[in-house]
Amino acid sequence: MIEYLRDIYDFAQSNPRKIPTAVKHEVNYYGRCINQEYYKKAGKRKGFDLVEKDWDTAIILDACRYDFFKNRNRLLQGSLKKEISPGSESREFIQRSFVGRDLHDTVYVTANPYTKLVEPDTFHKIFLDEAWDEQGDQAPADRVTNVAMDAHKKYPEKRIIVHYMQPHLPIIPSEQNSINDSLKGVREGYWPTGTTTMTEVRKAYAANLEYVLEYIEELIETVDGKIVVTADHGELLGERQSPIPVRGTDHFPNLYVPELIEVPWLTIREEKRRKITEEPPEDEFTVDEEATQDRLKALGYI
Repeated sequence: MIEYLRDIYDFAQSNPRKIPTAVKHEVNYYGRCINQEYYKKAGKRKGFDLVEKDWDTAIILDACRYDFFKNRNRLLQGSLKKEISPGSESREFIQRSFVGRDLHDTVYVTANPYTKLVEPDTFHKIFLDEAWDEQGDQAPADRVTNVAMDAHKKYPEKRIIVHYMQPHLPIIPSEQNSINDSLKGVREGYWPTGTTTMTEVRKAYAANLEYVLEYIEELIETVDGKIVVTADHGELLGERQSPIPVRGTDHFPNLYVPELIEVPWLTIREEKRRKITEEPPEDEFTVDEEATQDRLKALGYI
């Protein structure tokens, strides 16, 4: 702690005009840490159990807030309600939803690198590498959609989970992606710096959501069965947390504030249900650690 405070002092000495920003960052950081400890000590919490719910295709949006989805969904028609996620970040969601289970009636099409947490024989089949582009720095929605369409054709008697990365940063739409560099501070839970404002961050987040919804609409037109759209967690976009009322951005474990755990649950339709069968895993899921690190870096985690 002493060394950390010395670093802040040195920074303030060499950057006197940025002292207020540095102080704000520190207050937000320690306030968030206290909030995380508060929720951690509050005891085990429960959210919805994706596996136990009734669906044939489950579409997961990454870091999608209920309020943004409700206000900006102009494409997907169905019955919308609010659900409480089992986690406030992807690692928690994946651990609490999939780890330690036998899901041999399910195919998982995912762009989320934290899929590495699941055991190799958890699902009948996992598509992860296919969801990322050749450079390994983006998981665009069109690519995930194409993999998901192929999976539905190849596995017509399996439940299929399709996990998109949007509206999680980085920003994909071309008219917005110029601000990606200036949003890197958001991944640290800090206010944007430079010329980027929180208004611009929220606008870019909304653009990422609207972008992915168009591809989801394309996917559901080709899929039979009961389809649901939900999210693994939400996103802080400058709101105050609790119980310590510091502002924050990003998403973190053990931080169970409404903006991070209130997610959409949209039921698209229920006709033409698929006949689901269980079979042993098709092949063993292996994790490319180097690729995983590259993907986590592209998403701003490291």
